[in-house]
Formats: sequence, C-alpha cells, structure tokens
Amino acid sequence: MRDEMRQSLILLVGIGAAATLGLVFTVFAGRQLGPALNAELVGALAIVYWCQLALGPINGTVARFSAKYAAEKSPGKIRTLACAVAKRTAKWGLLGGAAVVLISQPISRLFNFQSVIPFVGAVVIVYLTLQLSVVRGVLRGVKEFGQLNANTIVEAGTRLFVGAALLLWLVDIRVALSAYVIALIVSLGVGSWQLSRIWKGHATEHVDGNAIRRFGFPMLILMFTSAGYQNVDMFLAKYAFAPHVAGEYGAAFSLSRTIGVLVTPFATMLLPLLAGLHEHGRSTMGPFFRVLFYFVCIVCPPILVFALWPEAVVTTLYGNEFVGTAQFLFSVTVLRVVGHLCHLVAIAGSAVASFRFLYVYLLGLAIQAAVLAVWRPTGVTMVWTLTAVQTLVLFVILIEVLNKQRMAKVRE
Repeated sequence: MRDEMRQSLILLVGIGAAATLGLVFTVFAGRQLGPALNAELVGALAIVYWCQLALGPINGTVARFSAKYAAEKSPGKIRTLACAVAKRTAKWGLLGGAAVVLISQPISRLFNFQSVIPFVGAVVIVYLTLQLSVVRGVLRGVKEFGQLNANTIVEAGTRLFVGAALLLWLVDIRVALSAYVIALIVSLGVGSWQLSRIWKGHATEHVDGNAIRRFGFPMLILMFTSAGYQNVDMFLAKYAFAPHVAGEYGAAFSLSRTIGVLVTPFATMLLPLLAGLHEHGRSTMGPFFRVLFYFVCIVCPPILVFALWPEAVVTTLYGNEFVGTAQFLFSVTVLRVVGHLCHLVAIAGSAVASFRFLYVYLLGLAIQAAVLAVWRPTGVTMVWTLTAVQTLVLFVILIEVLNKQRMAKVRE
C-alpha cells in the first residue's frame, strides 16, 4: 500500500507540474491572441485532445505488456514491443494524417476555422503524440514514474518558454501551434534516450501480437467514446457560436480542463487496481466507490471557486476582454466532472472484463450530437443539455457495471 501511495503521489506531482505549465501557456496564448484567434487555437486543441484520449489505448496497451515483460525480466520483449508499435503508428499515422489533410478544407469550414492552418496543425500534433504515447507507455509499464514525469514536464516547459518567446515576437495562430510541435519533438528526443537505458544491451525477443490486439480493440472504442464526451461541447461551440463567443467559450473550456489533471491519477491507478482484485476473486465495489468519492471530493474546491467568483477568475487570468467567459465557467466545469465520472465508470467496466456498457456509452454520444444538431440550443443552455444527457448515461452504465460486478461475485 505504501508503494502504491508513493507512486500515486509521484504521478500527481508530475501531472500537476506539467498541467500548471500547460495552463500558464494556454492563458498567456489566449491573452496574446484575443478571443477570435483563441477560438481558432482552442478549436484545434479540442481536436488534439479528442484524438489523444481516443488513442489512449496505445499507451495503455504498451504499458500493460511492458509491465508483464518487466515482471518476466525480459527487456528484449519490451524493446520488440516498443519498436513494433512505434513503426506501425508511424506508418498508419502518416497515411491517416495525409488522408485527413486532403479533406481539411470542408472540415475547417464545418467548424468555422478561418483557414486550414489550425486543422492541419492539429493533425501534425496528433501524429507526434502517437509516437510519444509509445515512449510514455513503456515508462509507465516499467514503473519509471520519475522518468515519465520528467518527460511530461520537459514537453510542457518547452512549450511554455518557446511559445511565449515566439508569441511575444509575433502574434499568430501558426506561432501558437508551432510551440506544441517543437515541444513534442524535444520530448520525443528525450524519450528515445530514456528508452535506450531500459533495454541497453538486450536484443529483441518474440512477443505474442494476438494477445496485444485482443486487449487493445475494445479499449480503443472505450477511449474514443470518452474523448467524445470530453470534447463534444467545444466542437459544437466552434460550429454554432459566433467567433468572439466561441473564443470566450474556449477560455472556459481550457480552464475546466484542470479537472482532467485531478482525474488522471485516479484513472491511471483504477484499471490495474480493480483488475487485480477481480482476478483474485475479491470484491471491486468498495475500492471503486472510494475512488469515485475521492475524485468528487477533490474536484469540489475548483467547482466552488468557479461558481462563486467566475468573473474574478476569468479577468485575473485572461483579462477584461474575456469577461463573457464567466457565464460559461461553472456549467462547463460541471459538464467536465460528469464526463470524467462516466470515464471512470467505463474503466471499472473494462477492469472486470465487461464491455456491454459500450453500447449505451456510444449511444449516449450519438444522442448528444443528434439533439444539438436538431434543437441547436445556444449559450449555457447547450452546456446544461449535454450535462443532462451525460448524467443519464452515467447512471445507466453505472447500473450495468455494478450488476456485472455483483454477478461475478455471486458466481465465485
């Protein structure tokens, strides 16, 4: 238990430091760009966030099998796994990225981007993130959490200092996006050196590719859907709102993502914790509800601050030009919390080898898009509509997951 607590604290410190650096850059870039250009930046980053979460199974799958091979004391297998996954993500990512860039014009028009630059920039960032997810998956799997923290902090720090310097020189959306690209390239370079130390002196060994694919596919669907829950509102705001209002909403969206920092340690630890209990025939309900309770407790302070002093928070961070952001801040943060609770419940379902909830989970995402496409509510009404749908989905999948856990316990 002491080791688990120590690892959780290490992760929390690293994630918190990187998130702080990231938030500082986001706020600085927003102030420099102004509401209209900030909408372009945050719209592009919403695409990136969706893809990062949707492609999370790459990191998780690499982490799981790296941990297995580390326990077997087979660094050569880790090397084989990392190299194989990196080659595939490089090849298919390049092909997929090129195909998406070919249709960048209509997609950019759909989301009211002023040009194709934000969308193309997002594609480049996602491609580099694919490669970095392999590096961080290995570090996570072999429990090199200090090295993992160092890698994420290098990325966030490079983005802040390079991006701030460039934006002080030239205020342009291309400059803001280039800060993300440069930071990822630097982090990849550091990551390559970190991995070489793990398997130094060990040749590649054979691994079971079928086992890896069987685990990764349903997790890919799960993470893609969770990504939709966390980003659908920004896409809809970019599509439906005027540029100035979309920029104000983008500022609230960025601030609400602080909740993601708080949920990450719980999401990281929940899967191996519940899976281990399930495999040993022990009840997962108690630990599962405790994790949910801890998360709710830890997000209450920022929710309270955003509810009581939204204008003070917004004007202090972004300036008076973004005062309209205050109307969105509380509601958008509540939406983020409900979305993360859905994600934690989904992880619990996967931990007990039950993916039936995915039908409801996917349907809930489709319903959100359909309701807003037909009804097209605006402003805060849009946010509360999404919150209502996601809350309903949360209770339905929670019942399904708990029922699966109860039936598993009865059989045992």
